[in-house]
Amino acid sequence: MCRKYLVLAGVLCIVAVNVGGCKSSEEETIKNIKIGVTLYDQYDTFLSEMMAKFTKYTADKEEESGVAINMEIMDASQSQLTQNEQVKSLIDKGCDVICVNLVDRTEPTTITDLAENNNVPIIFFNRELVAEDLERWSELYYVGADALRDSQIPREDWPGVVGIDGTDAGLLAVENGEMLGTVYNDKEGQAREMLNLAFAIATNGDKDSIPLIDGKYVRTPYHKVTQENVEDYKK
Repeated sequence: MCRKYLVLAGVLCIVAVNVGGCKSSEEETIKNIKIGVTLYDQYDTFLSEMMAKFTKYTADKEEESGVAINMEIMDASQSQLTQNEQVKSLIDKGCDVICVNLVDRTEPTTITDLAENNNVPIIFFNRELVAEDLERWSELYYVGADALRDSQIPREDWPGVVGIDGTDAGLLAVENGEMLGTVYNDKEGQAREMLNLAFAIATNGDKDSIPLIDGKYVRTPYHKVTQENVEDYKK
């Protein structure tokens, strides 16, 4: 297998190439799939770290499954109009599933309509749209953290936590005593579950091993990180 790394204007591409195109016929064993990703802002620290994990897990899944995974990552640069066009482009390029980190979580309709009209499933992630929008079509999903209000961190502990997301820089600040603590948003868990769900969708595989809630949601918990447990979250 030959892997090519391409950087284009506004587009980050990580492509695994197999002869024969992006989609296999239903009669053949699926040998390659294509996953599209569009980010609201590629320079967001949490997203950057999450996508690094997503790329790593994609390579691991290729080796484990023997299925070539063609992946194209686009940056919407905080423009919903740009992101809408990117989703259309990814559909036109033959993506089997598209992962969308919404620019405007209140404006998913163009994307959901494009997806349904072209029968291309969408996995929204990290920026949650309202439940009614996710119910518009059966092949719309969401991967992200539990709402903070529903987390297991006691409310009285919030004043002692001065950072959120638990980025690598935040964890280092906690370790060095520069910050009392941080709320760890599980980027590894979200990246892994998003890849597993995308792979299952694209290969018509079994979703039983994916912790879907109501057939649509995958949620990972927040964790409070302090100097006492920061080593557990450094990965």
